[in-house]
Amino acid sequence: LSAIPNTEESLTRQQAEQTQELLIALINAITNGNAKLTHQKMNFILNHTNILTSKDFFKCKGRVLALNTLIQTSVLFTHIQPLESQNLYTIFIHKVENSKTREDLIKTAYNMCYTYCSLFQNNTFPEYSKTISDVINYIYVHLSEPLSLSVIAEYFHRNASRLSTDFKQETGQTITNFIQQTRINRAINYLCNTELSVSEAALATGFDD
Repeated sequence: LSAIPNTEESLTRQQAEQTQELLIALINAITNGNAKLTHQKMNFILNHTNILTSKDFFKCKGRVLALNTLIQTSVLFTHIQPLESQNLYTIFIHKVENSKTREDLIKTAYNMCYTYCSLFQNNTFPEYSKTISDVINYIYVHLSEPLSLSVIAEYFHRNASRLSTDFKQETGQTITNFIQQTRINRAINYLCNTELSVSEAALATGFDD
């Protein structure tokens, strides 16, 4: 947890310990897939610590990058496939670096925590075969990107028609419908649990217009 720099302003030992406790609680909420608690913990961290209140915007960026590293490292000790967390880690490095204002940075921090949390909400499918579970996980991780049956079939080196038949047989819906419904659900969750605007939530979930 020492990966999160305290600040240029000196913190007492007690303040540092309280910040670490808050970060532990945030990580636990994320890895338990509890979106509401994740949002509450992020609110508390922003309101009761100085992680994002430094006058030096670049220091604030560094702290969000460190938080990204902390979360991703914690995820490595769970059942989530390392490639999935690494993809999110890379995505949010770019999002943090591209943040131009403190408001952008705060939105990115919320988005980051909630996206990692969503990974845990959606990553267990005991009733599905490994192939279909992998396809679903791929959709969740790449939801903001162009997705189609042909793209997914090519990625998994599967015949598109056979994959489509297997997917519908196991899930009860087509891949196209599943992608669309997942995007709608994720966008709703973003709007309810983060500070993203409607247009930002749409972009984050792969809606082009």
